[in-house]
Amino acid sequence: MTTLDLRSRVVASRQVPLAVMVAAMSALALVCAVGLLSDDRTVLGVSVWLEPLKFTVSFALYGATLAWLLTLPHRGSRWTRAMATVFAVTGILDVGFIAVQAARGTFSHFNTSDDAVNTIGQYVVSPDCSSRTS
Repeated sequence: MTTLDLRSRVVASRQVPLAVMVAAMSALALVCAVGLLSDDRTVLGVSVWLEPLKFTVSFALYGATLAWLLTLPHRGSRWTRAMATVFAVTGILDVGFIAVQAARGTFSHFNTSDDAVNTIGQYVVSPDCSSRTS
């Protein structure tokens, strides 16, 4: 077992929510990559799978970096562990909605259609509803 393997196991054991998020984002990135190669649907001339692929890669990298940083000695570790859990949950919800909208072949953000999936997703992803009309 190499030092890197041991270090990654320590990080995953201490930051379980972030490790789960990184694993979910990695799996979703593979799904998006397959969709990018096999699905020819586009939105504004770009593959519908490009946006969720970019989000999954960036969230996986950020989550892995954050999990590693939180294993370093610091003050407020209970508070930062709680914030990491909040980040992991909201990250999965946000990127999951983006992937669902890509699978549906439509915009994920700034979408004003009235279907139920989009309406619920817009309120979850963008809780600032002050600019929406009733």
